[in-house]
Amino acid sequence: MEYLLLSNTNCMVSHSAFSIDSLKNINTEEGVSLLRKAYEGGINFYHTSDETLKTKEMLGYAFYGMRKEVFFSITSSALDNISLQQQIIQTLDGLNSNYIDIFSIHNNNFVPKKGSTDGLYTALLSAKADENIKHIGFSTNNLELAKEALISDLYDIVLLEYDFSQQGLTKNDFDFIETAQNQQKGVIINFNHSVFSHNKFSLIFGFLHKSENIIPMWNIENQEELQQILFFESNPPQIDEKFLEEIENLKEEN
Repeated sequence: MEYLLLSNTNCMVSHSAFSIDSLKNINTEEGVSLLRKAYEGGINFYHTSDETLKTKEMLGYAFYGMRKEVFFSITSSALDNISLQQQIIQTLDGLNSNYIDIFSIHNNNFVPKKGSTDGLYTALLSAKADENIKHIGFSTNNLELAKEALISDLYDIVLLEYDFSQQGLTKNDFDFIETAQNQQKGVIINFNHSVFSHNKFSLIFGFLHKSENIIPMWNIENQEELQQILFFESNPPQIDEKFLEEIENLKEEN
């Protein structure tokens, strides 16, 4: 497993991250077992959203006594500062931790900014000042908003939620990734579960694996998918002329 320092943070994370929202429908014991196997395989970066306390507690159980060995990313869909503050407290309790490595506000309509009436960004800054969160992120399904957050100086991390069931990576997506490389900002791409059945999965994995500050996040549901990720981490596709040609063809397809 390769590790990299996620840009704008002090987080030395595995090149593949594990989004555990995919585990919310299985029992806690099975989820904890899969998380521990992921850690044994070298994955030290884990993500979940504010939708359920169950997955946060899963992380707390799986890595009890190991807090400094792992990194947690949390997204919140709160629409006001009071709700956001309550979710941060709930998250800390669920994780059995006194801090969150990366806390991102999720929004598909606008990028929260300093001084906005919703108070979201101010609440993030306050939580960071209190050391409840280490780094501030913005999460969205909207590529244009992701670009806006990326070029701003407001967020340490941009997390793009990507639905592979609707489309593969488009030319605009590739352009966004290249912009992220040039900006030297940390970007996380959270792929939904359908990416595992995509016929160009190995090509997509290889393209992201060669990126220095792009972290792919996989919604792993079972042992087989975990082993697939660990295999490609140990045996990444060779970046040669043929590979680069296939990437260009993939851009043109979409």
